[in-house]
Amino acid sequence: MDDQATEPDSKRRILDAARTLFARTGYEGTSTRAIGAEAGLNIATIAYHVGSKRELYQQVLEEMDRQERTVLLGALPDALPDDPAARRRALFEALDRYLAFCIANPEVPMLWMRRWLDEDGDLPDAETAYALPAYRQIEAAVGDQAESPHLLVRTLVWSIYGFCTGGVFDRDDHRTGPGDPAAVEAFRLHLHRVADAMLKPLP
Repeated sequence: MDDQATEPDSKRRILDAARTLFARTGYEGTSTRAIGAEAGLNIATIAYHVGSKRELYQQVLEEMDRQERTVLLGALPDALPDDPAARRRALFEALDRYLAFCIANPEVPMLWMRRWLDEDGDLPDAETAYALPAYRQIEAAVGDQAESPHLLVRTLVWSIYGFCTGGVFDRDDHRTGPGDPAAVEAFRLHLHRVADAMLKPLP
């Protein structure tokens, strides 16, 4: 057995490297050899810790899902109040937390965007297994406050992903993005306005 296989941080290094490369080049464009080079480990060590590339990809998605659920659903109380204003505040808090999470972990929105844009055929049910359950809970929290909770959640998620992966252009047509605190704050407030516009008026 390779001595590297006994290192306690080997699996962490593999997962981090895989997450980075799957986000950068997609599933098909990422080889196990490239993941090993990024992690500083050989292919045998990767197979020992995580199995095949497909199994590694699934583990990356599972870990991302746990992190996203913690961020998104952590803003929602276990028992949502009937007060529409309180529900709206909880939604905005979830938005703020998720935006901050995606800025701190840019490989997360990039990996999902890569899957959608490349129409990755491997693990075709990944979204159903890992993304939709959290989305459904947010939609349930929105409830009848929006004509289409489904479109509301998807619009906000896609907006966050677009900002984190491509940035936006300011009034002078200069690209800015997650690295600019002023741009982040302006975008955060814009998200709130978009959400507010898609929600029904408060009574």
